[in-house]
Formats: sequence, structure tokens, C-alpha cells
Amino acid sequence: MISFIEHNREMLLTKKLGLYLCHMAQDDEAAKEFNKAFPADLRKKAIAMGLFDGRFDFQRMNFVEKLFIKKIAKTYETIDHINHQVIESFARAF
Repeated sequence: MISFIEHNREMLLTKKLGLYLCHMAQDDEAAKEFNKAFPADLRKKAIAMGLFDGRFDFQRMNFVEKLFIKKIAKTYETIDHINHQVIESFARAF
């Protein structure tokens, strides 16, 4: 994504933008990650921005994915933090 933005920044600034980030971080950390993911000029241009939270669905993961999530996120079960109201609000704004 970073490479895509770097190579297409000028073109992106001419488009109708909606920027979002799916995450499992706490609110302050998610906002920091969002700001790190998208340059200030793109955030200023965006007509909609959102932090959509996320989900770890162990039933849909393969063995390697489960191993990775268990190690990194320290969780062993499905977690669903998706906030559908935030997604709907983003879609309406866009």
C-alpha cells in the first residue's frame, strides 16, 4: 500500500477518496497507525475516513494463520470487533 501511494500520490489527490483501516488495536494505537498509513495530504483530501476494527475468525483460518495470530495477538479464539455503524457512517459520507 505504501508503495502504491508513493507511486500514485498525485493521481490520488485528484480523486474522490475514502480512507479506512481495519485493525485490532486499541483506539489511540489505531489512530496512530491510520496516520502512519496515509499521508497528511491524502487525509486532508479524503471525504470519508474510518477505523473499522476487525475480526480474528479461527474457523476460517488455516494452520499457519492460526499460529501467527496466537503468537502475535495472544488470542486463541474468534474475536469480532467489527463496528457496522462506523462502516455505514463511512459509506454514507462517501
